Amino acid sequence: MNRRRLQLALAGVSVALVLSAAAVSKNDRWNFGFAQYKGPERPEPRDEFRFVMVGDRTGGRVPGLMPQAFREINYLYPEFVISVGDLIDGPGPTPERINQFWKEFDDEVALLKSPFVYVPGNHDVWNTTSKDIYEQKYGPTYRSFDYRGLHFITLDTEEFDETGKKFDRIDGKQLEWLKEDIARNRDAKAILVLMHKPIWLSGGLAKAEEVWKGLPVYVFAGHVHRYSYQVIDGIPHIILGAVAGGMAEQGEPLGRFRHYMLVTVRDGKLNFGLVRLGGVLPPDYVLEDDRPGVLQLADSFAVVSDEGDNAGSPRFVARNPLNTDVKVQIHKTSYGSGKPASQMLLRSPEPTLAVGEILERALDGSAIVVAPPATAEFKAVVDFNNAQGQPQKIDFPIEPRRRRVAQIKLRASAPTIDGDLADWIDADWLSLADSNQVTLGGGIWMNAEDLSAKFAIAQDEQNVYVAVRVNDDVVAYSATAIEGDGIELFTASPAKGEISFNRDSDWHRLVISPFDAAGLAPGDPAGKPRVASYGANKLNSVQAAYVREAKGYTVELALSRRELGWSGSNGSKLQLDLAVNDRDLGTRRESQLTWCGTDRNQNSSRHYGVVKLTP
Repeated sequence: MNRRRLQLALAGVSVALVLSAAAVSKNDRWNFGFAQYKGPERPEPRDEFRFVMVGDRTGGRVPGLMPQAFREINYLYPEFVISVGDLIDGPGPTPERINQFWKEFDDEVALLKSPFVYVPGNHDVWNTTSKDIYEQKYGPTYRSFDYRGLHFITLDTEEFDETGKKFDRIDGKQLEWLKEDIARNRDAKAILVLMHKPIWLSGGLAKAEEVWKGLPVYVFAGHVHRYSYQVIDGIPHIILGAVAGGMAEQGEPLGRFRHYMLVTVRDGKLNFGLVRLGGVLPPDYVLEDDRPGVLQLADSFAVVSDEGDNAGSPRFVARNPLNTDVKVQIHKTSYGSGKPASQMLLRSPEPTLAVGEILERALDGSAIVVAPPATAEFKAVVDFNNAQGQPQKIDFPIEPRRRRVAQIKLRASAPTIDGDLADWIDADWLSLADSNQVTLGGGIWMNAEDLSAKFAIAQDEQNVYVAVRVNDDVVAYSATAIEGDGIELFTASPAKGEISFNRDSDWHRLVISPFDAAGLAPGDPAGKPRVASYGANKLNSVQAAYVREAKGYTVELALSRRELGWSGSNGSKLQLDLAVNDRDLGTRRESQLTWCGTDRNQNSSRHYGVVKLTP
């Protein structure tokens, strides 16, 4: 491809951000001695060059994606390609298998028409054997090289001590080598530092940052399978997302999209652009500061109605978690005998929510009810500007749901918290036994004998009480409570609106495992279960007991109303949900039933059941 055709090709995609650097020397030799794979011979460019950086290939690798990327990179015709690690499917059990992993990757690299620079990741180097193999094949795990006025440093974030424990920092011999290397190359026009793990997020790069302080440095990493751009003390820090590693492709605002980075040095400037099918994206398109709020967007909207309400009176509830205004719309796509039909459910103008604003709006019930055999899909579409003022759009599926309602009565006397549910004989029991309550392992859960539960709630002036009876044909212990048999209890009491986030003071989550911390399967017949509390304000006064039964177990809880924030008068609406987890023969939980909510209960209260305090 000649230069004019290449320029036209790049002009057909979106504009790349230009990061300026000093002029690049034209007198450096056309020398690729630093690259392990040197590619076919080709003429030296006269006044410009370009190279590509690629993210993780492995860690849940999707076969075929890295060869596809290499074929695309060939059309860009860069001088060389450099990685940020995780190139093979390690760890491997034997040297023979490790070498086979490398052969598989080397065969993919051979598709490139450009030299390739290897950098080790945690799937490439994990013990002495794997490190020895890497060094025999590709040289030192940390090194540097120069190219046309630029100085490149590749660091090893996978170093370990004599016990095999990872350092997760740049220190010791590598730090001393780095000091000497930087001292020799302080006059470089730009210094590009590449590594696998973004250890600056945990302070692991602190000593190295002192070494290059004040120099024209750019820092790159991978590992977390998402893209991120962040400036620290004037230095761009860039996390490349996975090219072929496992990743939930949730969209650009979350950094969850497959890409690689094209760097063009032309007319004395460094040009960085993210390359994706159809476009080149600027490196600050996804900002670290935006991420927490964007993650919460998926749990910020709901279409609900409550048991006892008029079935034709659903409402849209929303809360803006971002640090900027958002515009929101609900799109409905109906599928029937004809072509799919689209409809917007929120009347124009679309509502705009300010930072932290809460919205509740009645919807036309006829638009929500879908008569079989027709079907419909609903999604919330959100428009906002990121921290750099760039327009963003993201959408999430949204399922109209009818929330269950429970009455919680005042007890004359407190139950004894011993796991024996004899004093709950007159309780109103709530059931978890239906296929539409399966929130994990839909293809694994068999029936109520496999896993089911019922629970009841009560209160007095000081406490809220919860009794749970779980039917489980195989009760299994796990050292990690959430991965074994047990229950999860979620509560919230939003001060305004109907959605509490897991960062709010009124939101609480308890994970209760019917074994004590030292228990072994099948566990003691009775005792105090393990209780883990999550939320901004932990529940520190939980009383809990369990009893093992022939086919399952019981759990009994007392929770402080003051800690819960449940101090409302009779008739107040509060939020509660309960899930029961099941692990049979696997190493982690395999299925889950939830009374009212979804598998995203740990993020917000938008789909919890409603609790009404009554006399």
